[in-house]
Amino acid sequence: MADSSAQGTHTQATAPTKSYILSCHCQKNIVELTLPLPIPAPDHGTPFTDNGVCDCSHCLKRRVVWFFAPPGSVKVLKGGAADGSLKPYRFGTKSWDNMSCSECGTFLPGASADSKGPIPINLRAIRNPDFDLWQLPLKQYSGADRDPPYEPPQIPAGAEAYLAERAKHYQYETKVYVGGCHCKAVTFAVLHKPLEEVELVDCACSICTGNGVLWAYPGRHDVFFHPSASSSKPWQPDPSLVTRYTFGKGTNEHVVCNQCFCQIFEARELLDQEDGEGWEEDNGNPGTFGINIALYNDITEYLVESKTGLLKGLLKLTDARDMEPVYQVKV
Repeated sequence: MADSSAQGTHTQATAPTKSYILSCHCQKNIVELTLPLPIPAPDHGTPFTDNGVCDCSHCLKRRVVWFFAPPGSVKVLKGGAADGSLKPYRFGTKSWDNMSCSECGTFLPGASADSKGPIPINLRAIRNPDFDLWQLPLKQYSGADRDPPYEPPQIPAGAEAYLAERAKHYQYETKVYVGGCHCKAVTFAVLHKPLEEVELVDCACSICTGNGVLWAYPGRHDVFFHPSASSSKPWQPDPSLVTRYTFGKGTNEHVVCNQCFCQIFEARELLDQEDGEGWEEDNGNPGTFGINIALYNDITEYLVESKTGLLKGLLKLTDARDMEPVYQVKV
C-alpha cells in the first residue's frame, strides 16, 4: 500500500505539501492529489479550506463534496479517463462528462492529467486513513436553477395500489416517497415512516462514504421499482439496468445504475425467497435492505439546507471506518 497517510514534506526552498490518495472503491481508478499545506494550519488540519456542496439534481443525488484543485496537482496512478476505466455520464446541456467507475459507481471527476484549469475533485473519494470528511468546512453552491430544468421521476404505474396494500401491514403512519437514479433508467416508490421519524444512517465505511449514500431501511417488499424484474417481483429492478457490486466478505450487494452510476440500494442475501421475507420488518430500522434517500424527489431541504446532510434522527456510523477487513488502497 502506498503511504496514504501522506506525511507532509518540505525543504527550505519549498512550502510543505501533503499528498492524498483518491480512488473508486474497486480501485480500478487511483489518483494522487498533492497540495501545499496552509500556514498556520486550520483546525481540520488539511488544505481543503474552500469546499462546497451543490444543490443541482446530480450533485444532490451523488452527495458530491467539491474541491477545485490547481492545475498540475493531480497525478493519475491507475486507470482514469484516458484508458476508459472511468465512464462518462452527460445530462442537461451535455457539456461536461461526469466520470464514474462503471463497476463500483464511485464518482471520480478530475482523474485526468491534462487539465489546464482548476481540477474538480470529489472529496468523498479521498482514502487517507487520517482524512475526516465530516470535519471540513462547507459552503453551498447554487446549481438548481440551471437550464434545462431537471424533471424528477414520476410515481411508477401500479405503485400506489401496491404500496397501499403494503401499508395495511403497519400500525403506524407511513408515507410514500418517489425517486430514482439521475438518468431515471430506474425509478421507484417506497413506503416507510415519515423521514422526520426515521433514523437515517450516514455510514463512514469505505463504500458508503465514497458513493455518497444516505440510508433508510424499509422492508424489502415495501419498494416498487420501474422497470421491475417481473410483475410478481416489483421490489426487484430489471437486472439488465443495474450492476451489483460486492467486496470484502461479500455479504452486501451494492446496486448501481448502469448509465448514470448512482447507487440505488444495498441488499443482503435473502434469508427466505418466499413472500414472507421483509414483510414484517419494522420500517426505519436497519435490516437486510437499505435504500438511498439521496435519490428521493424533494430531498433538497434535507440535504442542502443543513449543508452537511444532517437530518433529524441521523445516525453517523463513524466506527464503520475501522470495520474488518480495513479498507486499503493498493497502488
